[in-house]
Amino acid sequence: MILRYLSRATAGGRDLVWLLDLEWAGQGYHLADRTVSAPFGDDGADRLYAAGLDMGGTVEDSISLFVTGAQSRAVSMSINLSGLVNVPERIEQGHDLAAARGRLWLWPEGTADRILLVDGLVVDPSY
Repeated sequence: MILRYLSRATAGGRDLVWLLDLEWAGQGYHLADRTVSAPFGDDGADRLYAAGLDMGGTVEDSISLFVTGAQSRAVSMSINLSGLVNVPERIEQGHDLAAARGRLWLWPEGTADRILLVDGLVVDPSY
């Protein structure tokens, strides 16, 4: 279930995991702050999220929290796609990472709930 906010009852002392669904050049990549299996695949099937997402600090440091809509928020993060895709080759083929779209979620591990924090385009990638 997609939540509008994260309550204590939902989180319940669970570990919170950052999840990123990245669409780039027609391919989907699923990254997390550590390797996890989460129930967000097709029809609720488990989806593997590979370790490769670094938010670089606290939520307050990473996301503009005072903006109300997921499409209006901005976030800075580092992603590591090695082992998933050959990034230089993909760029050489004309697929600019700045054309990618991402959805950043916060997931209380072990639940079927998550909250969408950012939904938008990749801006100013550096390699």
